[in-house]
Amino acid sequence: EISECQAMLRAAWKLATEAVRSSAVCEAAVVADIGPHPLGATADESGIVAADYHWIVAELLQLGAREFLFETQDSLAPILPACRLIQERLPEATVTVSFSANQAGFTKSGSKLANLLQEAELETSITYTGLNCDLGPTLLSKLYLEHAHFEKLQYLSPNSGLPEREIGRGRTAKDAEYFAQAFLPAWEKGATQLSGCCGTNPSDIEALAALFGGRETGRKPSAPAIETTVAPSEPVTREISSWYSRLMAGEKIIAVEYDSPANEKVKKYLEGVQELARAGADLLTIADCPIGRARMDSSLT
Repeated sequence: EISECQAMLRAAWKLATEAVRSSAVCEAAVVADIGPHPLGATADESGIVAADYHWIVAELLQLGAREFLFETQDSLAPILPACRLIQERLPEATVTVSFSANQAGFTKSGSKLANLLQEAELETSITYTGLNCDLGPTLLSKLYLEHAHFEKLQYLSPNSGLPEREIGRGRTAKDAEYFAQAFLPAWEKGATQLSGCCGTNPSDIEALAALFGGRETGRKPSAPAIETTVAPSEPVTREISSWYSRLMAGEKIIAVEYDSPANEKVKKYLEGVQELARAGADLLTIADCPIGRARMDSSLT
């Protein structure tokens, strides 16, 4: 007897391989696309997330997967055992790990994108890295350019636009053309694997193919002269269960209101977060427009 998850994996693989075999339009390969875990990397205290990724990869290897994409990731540690399993069983496989980050270069877990990319550069089980989701083509391309010197960073897959602008609705051929044009600066800096995430459609992919098919690949820029020290990419906040279980047990917890920064420079702000955590703060509350002064959006912070 197989589980529901196994049945879904096998059905999806069968449908995809049948579609590729029957396609007369172009040559294509089936890629095992593995999205973010519903628990979230930072919520995993018992290795459940890592174990699930490991199990899924083992199933996909048995089905015949040769190319793997771990997309919309916010950290690296939970997927490493799965990446290393692929390397062990199928050394010739291609493994791409794509991270999702905001405009400031931080993932939902609080990890710094540059640190994650640096760690992936040193991990032999990872072939390529990339960026996807959260941002539209212009903003994600800009984020790519800020990190383009990482040799493995080649995959770029933005949303059709920002979520609050109803991505994907009422899109036209002009929108697809704009979508493709936004990739040009990144392509010139080594982004050679182009795709589309939320809200995109076949017209966007056709526009990418029309614009970049046969175009000469750009070159990676040199690394910055001064590299910052790579810090561990662990989240700076505590696990929710730690304060919540104490609260339910009748203990007092400490919450600190820490207003968002006045501009986009968040390094000093995050250093303050770490200092508050070390001092014993359990929770942070971030006010929305305190005393009527314009600051970074509280949700983004």
